[in-house]
Amino acid sequence: GAYSAWLALESMAALTVALSNALVIFVLLAGWRRFMNNNFYVVLANLIVFTSMKGIVELGFIIPYYMLRSQEKTPQNGFYSTRYELIIFNISVLADYGVLFFSILIAANRYKAIARS
Repeated sequence: GAYSAWLALESMAALTVALSNALVIFVLLAGWRRFMNNNFYVVLANLIVFTSMKGIVELGFIIPYYMLRSQEKTPQNGFYSTRYELIIFNISVLADYGVLFFSILIAANRYKAIARS
């Protein structure tokens, strides 16, 4: 249907994010002891967790939405139950603010490192 292109585009973006997050998570786990001595990497690990939460939202809501829309049948009561939409919305908001918060912490950490040198 008309939404197949959007589904393909969204799937490619989600795959790119998932692969890059998996690579960074692997590196963080492999160097856990060395990295955790530095606050920067603790903050980075938390940022990756919240970025991954956004991927979960895409997998749990956006991609299935495009799949349902591509069937050209629009249900009268919506695609999802209200409870499911509320859960996905809250995860999305938490992930957005988590990414913002830990991005600010990364910037503060880098500023502090520059100010010390």
